[in-house]
Amino acid sequence: MIVHCTDAWHVLSEKRKDLGGPYKTEAEAKKRLAQVEFFKHTKAAGASKRSSGAKKKTTSRAKTSPRKTKGPAT
Repeated sequence: MIVHCTDAWHVLSEKRKDLGGPYKTEAEAKKRLAQVEFFKHTKAAGASKRSSGAKKKTTSRAKTSPRKTKGPAT
């Protein structure tokens, strides 16, 4: 949402968190709000693509052997 505070415009989330500002004009604030909405939906789409069968790359580590002691255990 876009709100006008004192002499500037601010972009706020629905939970009233600051998403940008202050902006001199309402048009600048609307542009920022469009950016936020675009990336919000881009991240959501990217997350669903990964869960649809694409596997995340993992690195395998070499197994280490247990440590050898120098002398008999007392």
